[in-house]
Amino acid sequence: MAKQIAPAFPFAPDEIVEALETWAGSGNVLVKQGTRLRASHELVHRWPEKWIRDGASDDEKVQARHHLRPEPEPAQHEPLAKPAPVLLDEDAVLCIRPIHGAADGDTHLGRPLALPAGARLRRTDKIVKANPAHFVNIVSAGRTRENRVRALTDWGEYRKDEGGNYIPETDQIIRQQSGEFKRFMLWYRGMWVDRDDPIVKAHPASFEQIN
Repeated sequence: MAKQIAPAFPFAPDEIVEALETWAGSGNVLVKQGTRLRASHELVHRWPEKWIRDGASDDEKVQARHHLRPEPEPAQHEPLAKPAPVLLDEDAVLCIRPIHGAADGDTHLGRPLALPAGARLRRTDKIVKANPAHFVNIVSAGRTRENRVRALTDWGEYRKDEGGNYIPETDQIIRQQSGEFKRFMLWYRGMWVDRDDPIVKAHPASFEQIN
C-alpha cells in the first residue's frame, strides 16, 4: 500500500493568519472568528484548514468557508414526522457565547456543551430566560426586511486609545483565545444589519438579502 503524504502546511511561519469562523477544538480550545495569530502558533499548525491569510478578500473568505463546511446533500427519504414550525428571525435570538451544562461530578472532563454559539432559539425558550447574557436579538426594534440585510459573518473591530495604541484585552481567558487586543463586536453572523451601513456597502459579499 502506498504511503499517504500529509498535505503541505499552507502558510509561512511568520505570516499572520485569521480565523475563518468561531470554532472549538479538543483540549477546551475556543477560537473566535477574526482572531489573528502568526502561522507558527500551535493552533494554526493543528487546524490549518480553519485559517486564512490576513488580508484575504471577502470573496476568498466566503469560498474558504464553503470549502471548510460544504452543503450536505439532501437525504432521499420521506419525512417521518410533521416538520417543526419555521422559526422566523423576528421571533428568534442568537446565542453569542456557548452555554455549558453541569459536570455531573466528572470535573476533570470539563462541563459538556449544552448550546453552541450561533444557535437560534425562540425568545420564549427557557434556556434564553435562564441565560439572557448569552443571547442577542437577531432583529432589533424598527428593522424590517425591506431596509436590512443578513450578516454572513461575525464582524468586530479593533479600536485605538487616545495615544494611538490598540486597546488591550484585559480578560485573560478571552486574551488567550482571541489575541492580545480587545475586539469590539458590531454584530454576529445571522443578525440583521442596516443595508445603508458603510460596512455593508464596502463588503457586500459578507451579507445577503432577506426574503
